Amino acid sequence: LLPNTSAEDLRRAAERVRAAASCLPIKLSAGQMLRVTVSIGCATTNEGRGEDLLLQADRALYSAKRSGRDRVVSSVPDALSRSETMQ
Repeated sequence: LLPNTSAEDLRRAAERVRAAASCLPIKLSAGQMLRVTVSIGCATTNEGRGEDLLLQADRALYSAKRSGRDRVVSSVPDALSRSETMQ
């Protein structure tokens, strides 16, 4: 939760988290390296119920996964189009 945050600032913060995770490979005991990917769904509201906000974020998350994973998708249309072009 990021109170008092615009949709664009929320998308930027989520993108920073996604990018930071992708820079942290995990080394397994057998020596193999795993690349971490993060899919994030974002939603914002000025009013409304928490359940509705959670549902919007959940839908955005699954949209990110269906779109190829390792990306940020926002439930806000303007932020959605900008975040997908960053990939």
